[in-house]
Amino acid sequence: MRRYERTHPVIAQEEPSPKEHGGFDQLFVELSHLGKKLLSGEGARLGPPKSTRRTMRFQAGLLAVAPPHRLSAIRRQHPATALIHPLRSRPIPDETRPPAIPERVPDNHPPGPGTLRLRWEVFRCRQKSDTKTRFLLELALAVVAAPRSADPPPFLEIGTRSGGSALLILRLLDLVYPPPARRPLVLTVDPYGSRPYAGAPFEYDDRHYRAMKQALAGYANHVHYMMDSELFLRQLDQLYVWRAGARLAFDHFSLVYLDGSHDPTVVWAEIECLLPRIIPRGFLIVDDTDWFDGAIRRRLEAAAPRLPITVRHHGKQTILTRDADPPQLVPEA
Repeated sequence: MRRYERTHPVIAQEEPSPKEHGGFDQLFVELSHLGKKLLSGEGARLGPPKSTRRTMRFQAGLLAVAPPHRLSAIRRQHPATALIHPLRSRPIPDETRPPAIPERVPDNHPPGPGTLRLRWEVFRCRQKSDTKTRFLLELALAVVAAPRSADPPPFLEIGTRSGGSALLILRLLDLVYPPPARRPLVLTVDPYGSRPYAGAPFEYDDRHYRAMKQALAGYANHVHYMMDSELFLRQLDQLYVWRAGARLAFDHFSLVYLDGSHDPTVVWAEIECLLPRIIPRGFLIVDDTDWFDGAIRRRLEAAAPRLPITVRHHGKQTILTRDADPPQLVPEA
């Protein structure tokens, strides 16, 4: 870095001098000034030395994984942050912001992960998922905003495929419930096998099942049911697991993510069965509601005024936030 400064003097800036900060902050400011100069065209012919380029790549990696409380004001507010790591300077649109975390949080419970950490976890799990990044980020925001308690209800995903979104939920729950807190169970439902995919020319095979097992095998709080949603919902009242010496029935869920069959009849049956089981301020996220000419989206919008829920659309997703009163689906006229 010093060799480059001797050959390419740093442009005079009104921002704080690098010498006023030590270590990581000093390196950040130096690289910021360097990036500005390169973008302005000065020194573009020669470019930075190879050692400087390596340092810049290393700096970008550190910014990607650094915890929010370790980021000083100079790095959070510096206008050249986008030159080193564009994700930091990209605000989350209002429509993707989750509701505030419930007030009833267990004593001494640590705060949830920051936006930067969420984006990093989404980036890691995106490699195992066919869902686009912005939709996985919406799922991540809902997981973090779900109500917390000493013994939280399970999370449920119908339609697991290669396990990318389930992996994201499990990783985030590890952050939200660090030891010795009890992590909620994550249930996944998918029959796998060579079967057609409703509404698309996709077909499952053993590769997806093997990828799911490899991705989720290390999580003791994960339970997979190898069946379709129709069979799972029919047996849901009889299913339970043993936990802490007692039976845990699946009568309540913190969050439900529906990404299995996209047939409107099947999806609506899933919503009718699972919506009453969502806890207050919990979430039910339905993926691909724009399929089949938006049939599910229209039915949800028509039923929303009769239900204590908040309906919000985010691209192809529809997010239902449960209010305080238990929802009851009123039969359609």
